[in-house]
Amino acid sequence: MFSYMLKKNSENYIREYIMNYDSAIGINNLIASLYYFSRNDYAQARSYLEKFEDPDLNFLRLLLIADCTYELLINKKDFTEALNKYQVAFDSTEDELLKSIVNNRIKFIKYQ
Repeated sequence: MFSYMLKKNSENYIREYIMNYDSAIGINNLIASLYYFSRNDYAQARSYLEKFEDPDLNFLRLLLIADCTYELLINKKDFTEALNKYQVAFDSTEDELLKSIVNNRIKFIKYQ
């Protein structure tokens, strides 16, 4: 439902949902983080990601935290902090496809 509302640009509905959601339901923190990520509010997105806990979605959480960290860098040439976060995401999985996603992001920030 969230992705549908995001696609339809139903920002008011999404904002209302976030304002009224139950933070005890873990997935709501992910929904809020994705909303703020889509709005380029990376600090807010990262704060919700840090509250989100789900072992099945841990790689996604770590990858998005790394993305937020990179986007929040003042000097994009000094990306050590983001690189460390990407390494944590890389180390969190054995799946080769997921590892290649991290590698591609690292290549992007190194050669940008």
